[in-house]
Amino acid sequence: MSQAARATNRGARKTKPSIGTRIGIGLLGVLLLAAVVILATLYFGKIGGEEFSPTRFQRRVFAYVEIPLLKVQVSPISRSDTTGDLEKYLVTKKLLGTNTKEPRWDLVWANSGGPGGQHGEARILCTYLDSVNDEGKIAWLAWTEDNTDLAKIVWPAIAKLAGQELYSFVPDLFVLARSATDKEELQREVDLVMARSYVFVGRALQAVDNDEKAVVFFSKALTHQPGHIDALTGRAESYQTLGDIPSADADRIRLQVLSVEESS
Repeated sequence: MSQAARATNRGARKTKPSIGTRIGIGLLGVLLLAAVVILATLYFGKIGGEEFSPTRFQRRVFAYVEIPLLKVQVSPISRSDTTGDLEKYLVTKKLLGTNTKEPRWDLVWANSGGPGGQHGEARILCTYLDSVNDEGKIAWLAWTEDNTDLAKIVWPAIAKLAGQELYSFVPDLFVLARSATDKEELQREVDLVMARSYVFVGRALQAVDNDEKAVVFFSKALTHQPGHIDALTGRAESYQTLGDIPSADADRIRLQVLSVEESS
């Protein structure tokens, strides 16, 4: 081998990184990656939100930190009570009906350091709970204090729908309450809204072949309006599908009786 070739080989060997250098570069890469993960976690990994308990009419905010993308929680969840004066008043005055259920928490809203956010259906009710009137007072707290007899009809119905996660039907009850003056008339209208809501859910359950649960909701509708035609019809159909012919026939007989009564 010529001297020039040996010199070239020695030069190549001198430029090759040592094991220590390679380890150092690897550690630097790991540290840089860790720094990126930490910064991303601090900026994008902060999760916060609010929850509502329909079984206790309480609210709380929560916060924790997670690693973005991996969704790995790296901090404990902290919670703080944010229950408003209206909710406290309803519980204190026992205007929500009997409640022996364990607390259940439904999402109101949640967001992170990144773009976008998430809203739960409980936000529908909480929007009403937080609404303020022209005088700067909590609107439905003022209404409840001024209309105790009407409140005893409306709030248990609202709590019942919320407890069944049927928040989308709650606005109908607030609409009724806003214009109500007579408690007997209000009770009739509330029962109609409740029955109509349960029939809607029953039909939706039938559409996904869950007739057993559909029967439950049609039956709930009939507790509010025993002669509700759509509820009886829907329940008879579900009973038929489930093979409970006697129950289906009983509902059909009831429908025939109602038809005769209506025509007479």
